[in-house]
Amino acid sequence: MNLVSKDFKLPQVLRFNLATDIKLPYGIIATLEGIYSKTLNNVVYSDINLKNSVAKIDTSYSHGADTRALYKSSDKVNKAFTNVILLSNTNEGFNYSLTGQLSKQFDNGFSAMAAYTYGQAKSINDGASSTALSNWEFVQTSSAANNPDLAISNFQLAHRLIGALSYTFKYGRNEAFGTGINIFYAGRSGNHFSYIYNSSSDFNGDGAFSNDLIYVPKSISEINLLPYTVGGVTTSPADQWASLNAFIENDPYLKSRRGQFAERNGAVTPWEHQVDLRIIQDLGTNIGNKKHGLQLTFDIFNFTNLLNKDWGRQYFVSNQALSLLNIDTAKKGFTYRNTNPVGWSVSDFASRWQAQIGVRYTFN
Repeated sequence: MNLVSKDFKLPQVLRFNLATDIKLPYGIIATLEGIYSKTLNNVVYSDINLKNSVAKIDTSYSHGADTRALYKSSDKVNKAFTNVILLSNTNEGFNYSLTGQLSKQFDNGFSAMAAYTYGQAKSINDGASSTALSNWEFVQTSSAANNPDLAISNFQLAHRLIGALSYTFKYGRNEAFGTGINIFYAGRSGNHFSYIYNSSSDFNGDGAFSNDLIYVPKSISEINLLPYTVGGVTTSPADQWASLNAFIENDPYLKSRRGQFAERNGAVTPWEHQVDLRIIQDLGTNIGNKKHGLQLTFDIFNFTNLLNKDWGRQYFVSNQALSLLNIDTAKKGFTYRNTNPVGWSVSDFASRWQAQIGVRYTFN
């Protein structure tokens, strides 16, 4: 059942924008811009049929290091219903971005531009799912799904670099012909994601799956690893810890969170870099009193991937959440079976170079 609070308001933000262009020596234009948005009303979701916690998670899992609250999803306020999701509002959340840009138009047909943007975005719930129930249960937390913390938004873009170079030259009678070459570069810090316990279990019993952030152990004494057997081969807790510890050490974010809970969207995939190339050929002529033009364009997107198959890669984590540890609720412990040494994946299609040809006819 879905309910809406009596004083529910549609999402609202208060946004400020300030920008200026400054003429510098040698014809360089500097642009500075800042944008700040404050959440006035955003939608939050809670299951009001879930009773508040009265216990802590079993100490066996982490030998007492993980102290998150334990719920009993079968213990309902009204047993005639399963989930009763209430839509209400929060004023927590903000985002801002700061941009600096330099550009110059040269007399010989060259132009150049470079810009850097830094931004942050925090939210309680990004509303990225299609139903009220999924918007409630897929918000990762180390406390309870009914009380998620203000955290990095799914849509935060921390760093972005762009640059463009273009050269155009005219020739022929009345300069009716022209050739242009444009190069565009875009680089950005990676996508944010969360480290969670395996998505098929409900670790803290709040009735939500795929939302339990992991506790990052400082040592093997803070995690109860269990032996597991696959294909007749048994992997011991010591071997699992060696692999898990190496994974944590090689991940700057997890390494910084030892002895703490992972944060929602605290981890990030590698930087992404892409260069696009465009060639433009203009052909023109006069017929009577009218000018006729034919423009041919040839674009190569992700041009550097054409030069080297390991360049121009785009990275992702499915649903922006990575299951790192499997839970055995019967034995009160975990198994580590991660076969991906880095966690994130390479987007097959987005990482490929692509080309297109365009034709445009103009007359006046």
